Amino acid sequence: MDSSVKLFLIGIAVGILTLFLVNLGESEELWNIPGNYFEKFLAVSANVWLFIYMIVIVITIPVIALEPLKKRFSPKRYLPFPFMAGNGVAFLSVQIIAIILKVTG
Repeated sequence: MDSSVKLFLIGIAVGILTLFLVNLGESEELWNIPGNYFEKFLAVSANVWLFIYMIVIVITIPVIALEPLKKRFSPKRYLPFPFMAGNGVAFLSVQIIAIILKVTG
């Protein structure tokens, strides 16, 4: 299997896991109950990962879009892009499903 396909699939898995953990952190019960330190850690780390991911996206989109910047990168330096694409697909897919469920239900 091509490395870009592997990175894309890993990105999808990480994106879905991150979104479920972020939703876990939005629960009021998680923060009101003493203990649950592992679940709190997962929820906070998912939010941190989401923040870092968004910053990376903001930095790399101009590199992909602007041709003069694109020419400076070799194919090996493009390896993070399939991961980010997979992660983005997972984020968008889950958000679209959430919007559809909110509208219909």
